Amino acid sequence: RNGPSFCNSDAGFSRHAAWGADESAVGGAADAPAGVDAPWSASLRLAARRGDLLAGLQMATLGDLSGVSADELRAAEALWDGVLAQLGAAAPSPSVSSGAWRGAALSAERPAQRFVAGADAALSSPELRAPTPEEDEVFSRFEACGIVPVVALDDCDQAVPVAHALLAGGIDVMELVLRTPAAERALALVASHVPRMLVGAGTVLTIAQAGGAAVAGARFLVAPGTNPTIVKHAHAAGLPILPGVATATEVEAAFALGLTRLKFFPAVPMGGAKTLGALSAPYPHARWMPTGGVSPANLEDFFRLKQVF
Repeated sequence: RNGPSFCNSDAGFSRHAAWGADESAVGGAADAPAGVDAPWSASLRLAARRGDLLAGLQMATLGDLSGVSADELRAAEALWDGVLAQLGAAAPSPSVSSGAWRGAALSAERPAQRFVAGADAALSSPELRAPTPEEDEVFSRFEACGIVPVVALDDCDQAVPVAHALLAGGIDVMELVLRTPAAERALALVASHVPRMLVGAGTVLTIAQAGGAAVAGARFLVAPGTNPTIVKHAHAAGLPILPGVATATEVEAAFALGLTRLKFFPAVPMGGAKTLGALSAPYPHARWMPTGGVSPANLEDFFRLKQVF
């Protein structure tokens, strides 16, 4: 804002620097340098203003991800003043442009450019929560068990026998989905009568369902999507939650809510282990629970991915 910048406006690229030493120059009242006609002047001021607003909104959402110091920015502004800034090119000489180039006293080297990896930047965001002891315990149980069966019951009287059958088979975690009228009562029966079973509620779509599951004794919540309201409610209640994601945009939205344990859903319809491998690559700190179409035929494909827990 307070120095030269190169802008891409609706009118195209300008080879002139943005001018002015105060906000009014960008805001729209300053005169353009000699040789810049009025339409270009107005277009460039508008583009610079939009750039300022966009940068401000991005920083308000994600924090400062640039890793560039104020001194480096001022040096770059002086170095490229009056000429087209080409970041992959050698530094200009005073004869390149008729503009007053103030960079002669600086080193001919361009200021070093430093970038922050997207995942690291998101994970260092102020919004990121440290895992609670309950989350550590629950997700450690997930990882130790290796398989989380998704159980739907129409008859709550089947809940305790099913839980005992799973324990007999070496599985001590179950997700009881809230898709039937019997689900909440079944959850309460397992929580109260089968203490060895870590039972949670799945298909949580509303705050009311989340609250009812908590009262029934759920130790964790699972959702098909990432609803910020439900995630925040779960955090406030101290309940671990695994929200569903299927795209990079959804992963980053979950990061902004302080989540790094995620459910890839629907796993097989979305491309299975191959897609999850590609999706997880830019986010090395995320851990994944694939759900939807997982079977003995493709289980090993998912387990080969080191970020699956």
